[in-house]
Amino acid sequence: MIRVKSNAGEFTRLMRAEVAHASAKVDRTFRGLAVSVFEYIVKETPQWSGHTASNWNFGVGSPNDSVNGEFLGSVPWRAAALKHKGDPEAVGVAFHNNAGADRNVMLSDTIYITNDAKDKEGNSTYLQNIETSPEGFLREENLPGQMMASAKSDFDVNYATLSEVDEAFLMNLRISGLLA
Repeated sequence: MIRVKSNAGEFTRLMRAEVAHASAKVDRTFRGLAVSVFEYIVKETPQWSGHTASNWNFGVGSPNDSVNGEFLGSVPWRAAALKHKGDPEAVGVAFHNNAGADRNVMLSDTIYITNDAKDKEGNSTYLQNIETSPEGFLREENLPGQMMASAKSDFDVNYATLSEVDEAFLMNLRISGLLA
């Protein structure tokens, strides 16, 4: 709380401190919202081998288009069919590869959540298909697909207004914390 004193210099110092505190709080809450959306998208990405889910990237100020081939073609298709959205191995790779990427996020930043995963033939249509026309394309345990549209809907429902509890949770949410 600000107490007004007759000393204009002291008042100015106190106002600047309050503005800096409020600004930092807004930045941390914004970072938490961005991390929450990233977490949702990664966990909701349908999986066959884990390649697509493991290749989500969190970029600040510019897109991160890096790709890892850790899961590409590593599992025979019959065994890979056992994977499903939220499978912890691929989700954990995405979180691990992006740990710390959210470190200096501020409200003025543009956040990019990208995925440049391609199939063994170099096609990127898989990601487009699971977002725009998943019916007949995905196994039942991976439906409904559409993780980007679902993330927007989830965001609208859960964060249209923020309670103090939401705010406290979001201010402490970090990608590195998702690894646990």
